[in-house]
Amino acid sequence: MQIGYWDMSPRERAELSESDVELLTAGELMRKGVFRVRSPELEPEPPPVEGARTYYAIEVGETYNATRLDPLFPSSEAAKTAGARIVGVLAREWVDGEYVDNVKPFGGVEDARIVEVRAFDQETMKFRAEAIKRRNTIRKKNKDRTSEYETSLKVESEALAGVWTDWHDCRTMEQKLRRVVETWGEYRKLAGDDATASAFLRKAVDTETLVEVCDWYGLDGYTAVRDVAVNGDV
Repeated sequence: MQIGYWDMSPRERAELSESDVELLTAGELMRKGVFRVRSPELEPEPPPVEGARTYYAIEVGETYNATRLDPLFPSSEAAKTAGARIVGVLAREWVDGEYVDNVKPFGGVEDARIVEVRAFDQETMKFRAEAIKRRNTIRKKNKDRTSEYETSLKVESEALAGVWTDWHDCRTMEQKLRRVVETWGEYRKLAGDDATASAFLRKAVDTETLVEVCDWYGLDGYTAVRDVAVNGDV
């Protein structure tokens, strides 16, 4: 069986590429009995039905509280002509426990506004209604699939908790410690001997980091770094 991510040392984990980690996460999911989450396949929504026509209506009252009369007209001129013949607007008022129909005065087209209205005729409305029903059905399916995906993604994230964070941490640590090793090599060349190089290294790097370098790389060649850190000599 393939070695698991957490079976590796921090140094080995730092040397993994992103694709390597992807492969190892697949193994982690397999060990925990969790399916790899795949993006949901969402159905495209049908395009809106076009074909709304422009009609004209009569509005009365203040703009923020206007009443639009029911009849629609094919042109603004037709609406104005009809408005000139209106003597009143039917209103219903609640009076002491019952509604009373009454007529609100209407001063003709001068007191009204002619407004454009976009609407479908009855034939086009049938197609529009069918398209809306299909769209809403697809939206519900897509919503359910997205919800299921998000739930599965949460389960996957919990199964892989810490893997990606640890990988980034290991890579950061490797970069930090590699810089110490490279600096140690430069100091040895510049100083000409380990004792002098070690003295300068102690000024640049704290004891804990020097010990981490030795533990991380585990090379005899860097034992001197540990000795410098712990004992103060080579």
